[in-house]
Amino acid sequence: MINIMDVCYSCIPRLHIGMKFLAIKFLDIIHREKIIRKCGIDTGLIVTKVSEGSMAETVGIRTGDVIECWNGERVSTTVELESLLLCMSEKHLNDGGDIGSNLDVPVGIFQVRKDSHRTRMLTVKVSDDVEVFVNGMYLSIGQVSMLSLLNIVAWRLKSEDDVHSGNETPSGT
Repeated sequence: MINIMDVCYSCIPRLHIGMKFLAIKFLDIIHREKIIRKCGIDTGLIVTKVSEGSMAETVGIRTGDVIECWNGERVSTTVELESLLLCMSEKHLNDGGDIGSNLDVPVGIFQVRKDSHRTRMLTVKVSDDVEVFVNGMYLSIGQVSMLSLLNIVAWRLKSEDDVHSGNETPSGT
């Protein structure tokens, strides 16, 4: 099968986004239910790695955050995201953009540590090269277990459960 992008541009351009993901929909049912109950999120991509020095790191995206939408479109799997990114690359090039240029993309994020939904403008590079990830100071999935990551996702809301159930401990004890 011939790829039309390869024929038109002599390459397959990719957007370098500086993150790696795990789809919520592919987690086991217990962890999916916990995230739904605790965070109110039933679809999206959990950030498993943020490349040091990337624009994702610069705008405050961290391991454990959940990407809910990309350029206004909901994404629930890495395959959906890859397809969307390829379409965005193609459109950018068709509109006169070049390989090596930058593209600003709004990204809808649930920031776990702040328990808030935000939209961040992420500047991504259109490239015909492989994206290189640099391990940074923030933990990646390779450095923590999956269970630890899921606990990061639900940590704040667990403490709210304790307060509502009467298990709150007074500060200073």
